[in-house]
Amino acid sequence: MKYLNSYITLVLVMILIACNGQQSQQRDSSTSGIEVNAKMSSKPISIVDKIDLEQAILIDVRTPEEFNAGHIQKALNINFFDENFIEQIQELPTDKPLYIYCRSGKRSLNASKALSQLGLEVVNLEGGFNAYSAQH
Repeated sequence: MKYLNSYITLVLVMILIACNGQQSQQRDSSTSGIEVNAKMSSKPISIVDKIDLEQAILIDVRTPEEFNAGHIQKALNINFFDENFIEQIQELPTDKPLYIYCRSGKRSLNASKALSQLGLEVVNLEGGFNAYSAQH
């Protein structure tokens, strides 16, 4: 009986391992046919004054309330928490890199990752508005 229990346990473990491997393969194969052109980088927000806004788009991903309390000149406000955030971004020209900032850098990093997965060229501005306003 002891050997039978060990054998059953071994078989169950092997089945679980085999099933997990199959799920991983399915997930991998479902995305293998999709080519994503992810272009994301991060730079300190101190470069914002050097950005040529004829050749790039500056986006503040904070809430409208935060934006209205203070923002970088010529920045567009597209709230990362809006349910149609992606749709608003997709209305912008795709031939210009997007420079993204928020209050401290966390939201802009998350937004940058998401947008780069859509194939957009994105630059996350590290430090956010807090760092920018401390320098100006």
